[in-house]
Amino acid sequence: MLRYLVAVSLFAVAYFITGQLGLIIQTGHAGVTLLWPASGVALVVCLLFGPTLWPGILIAVIALALVNGVPLPAALGASVGNILEPLLGARWLSRFRVREDFGRFQDVIAFSFRGALAPTFIAAAIGAFAMVLQGAVQWNEVGLVGLMWWLGNATGVIVIAPLLLSWRRWPAERLRGWRGAELLLLLAGQSLLVWLSFGYFSEQTLATAPLFYLIIPFTVWAAVRFRIHGATLSSFVVAAGVLWWAYRESGLFASPAGLTTISFEIALILVTTCTGLIVAALFCERTHAEARLRRSHRELEQRVHDRTRELEYATEQLKAEIDERKQAEGALRRESEELHRVNADLEEFTAVASHDLKAPLRGVANLAYLIEDELTEGVDSESRKRLRLLNERVQRMSDLIDGLLRYARVGRVQGDRVPIPLDAFLDELLVHLDLSKRFSIKRKTPLPTIIADPLHLEQIFQNLIVNAVHHHDHDTGTISFSAKDKGGAWLLEVADDGPGIPQWSREQVFRMFSSGGNRGHTGIGLAVVRKLVVANGGDIDVIDNLPRGTRFRIRWPKQSILLFEESDSFNREPLDSGPQQRRA
Repeated sequence: MLRYLVAVSLFAVAYFITGQLGLIIQTGHAGVTLLWPASGVALVVCLLFGPTLWPGILIAVIALALVNGVPLPAALGASVGNILEPLLGARWLSRFRVREDFGRFQDVIAFSFRGALAPTFIAAAIGAFAMVLQGAVQWNEVGLVGLMWWLGNATGVIVIAPLLLSWRRWPAERLRGWRGAELLLLLAGQSLLVWLSFGYFSEQTLATAPLFYLIIPFTVWAAVRFRIHGATLSSFVVAAGVLWWAYRESGLFASPAGLTTISFEIALILVTTCTGLIVAALFCERTHAEARLRRSHRELEQRVHDRTRELEYATEQLKAEIDERKQAEGALRRESEELHRVNADLEEFTAVASHDLKAPLRGVANLAYLIEDELTEGVDSESRKRLRLLNERVQRMSDLIDGLLRYARVGRVQGDRVPIPLDAFLDELLVHLDLSKRFSIKRKTPLPTIIADPLHLEQIFQNLIVNAVHHHDHDTGTISFSAKDKGGAWLLEVADDGPGIPQWSREQVFRMFSSGGNRGHTGIGLAVVRKLVVANGGDIDVIDNLPRGTRFRIRWPKQSILLFEESDSFNREPLDSGPQQRRA
């Protein structure tokens, strides 16, 4: 509470002193002046310390009325406007968020209208009507009194409030070196012009009138060089000079005839101060924009520098990766050359193995044939049975060698892959196949055209058909074909109505030498089928064909890509060189 009373008391003293200074310029009406600095002080106090100190204004107004002989009822009526003026101005400026440094153009405009012109107009209207109601002013003078009241309060706010707000922080960086001397020279020149305009000549003439307008360039000079501090200090020097020469009653203040001229020049002070504030704000905005531009330029340079370093690092990494890739390509090329050499050796080995392994078998087969042919009458049934068994074993051994060679050759030499209509292809294949049993062929759905190597496709379907025939448990049966579109692949199905394959052995049927217990077969055919299907990017599995039989499902990609290279041929080398050939 004590701190509050002290604050109110100090505020009242400051308001009383600045009000007493403003009353130096007399207008002929008690309590009305053309320059009221107390309005600026009151607005700053309300902005900085809040509206709770308003009793200080009431106390100071009562004191001013008593000292200057103003009727107390009129003073109390005028105090209502004097109290509302800073309260409304502070509230409106706070809502608009005006910055104290007036560093933006919008801050100056908002302060001029919301903090100075509008609240002081309300205060002037209340004060003028209060004086009329108390008889201190005639009704025909209320307009003039209100105008002078509004001009004095608005000028006080425009001149004093920005000065107190901006000079709360000492502009040390703007007053270093010769700039301090420049400011002193500027203020001295402006003081000289104020003396010539208000204190030297007793009346305004055409010869002396331009002297006042020379104050405007000095104000602009101060605003450009020293921003808001220079503009407010320059305006304050002009206002202080006016009060000083009014106190001395010199120059224009020597006679009441100069009151109209003084009113006009006080209005010019108001305009000049606003001009200085606007120029200072515009240059502050330009300075801030330049600072942001420099900061953005530095940030951009830093980003370019960082990005350049990142690109240099990435270039070094790319060079290292290129070197590693070149080394890897060299190693891959060497391995490819080695692989080609190994493939060539393997091809040569398979040719030699095919000849050397099958040559003794031919001899054995021919010898058995000759024995059977020459001893037709003298060979008993048991011996004939053994000779046939010998031929079957030799033929099975030959088939086993052929199967091994076919399996080994899958994935070495690339064949021609062309579109193949499966319906026509199967018709041609079935003509050349001797099924040895009366089996019927059915197509459950039309078969598509697929992209494949004809030799691959022949080996796949030939092995599947022969496998279905050889493992069938009846002399007759049915083999069916169907196809389904699965988007990116065809699902080809080959089904029979044989005994089927047990669940536990379905994965084993695609392994080498898995013949399902049938000793008459090599067990290599389905292994070759899977290898060929996988080499073309597909897959194969086996399921039950309900109600009876086995169904092989082949997933064949529509855009078939050959994953391995294949051999030039899967044709078997003939086993028999005698007058008769035998089929396994």
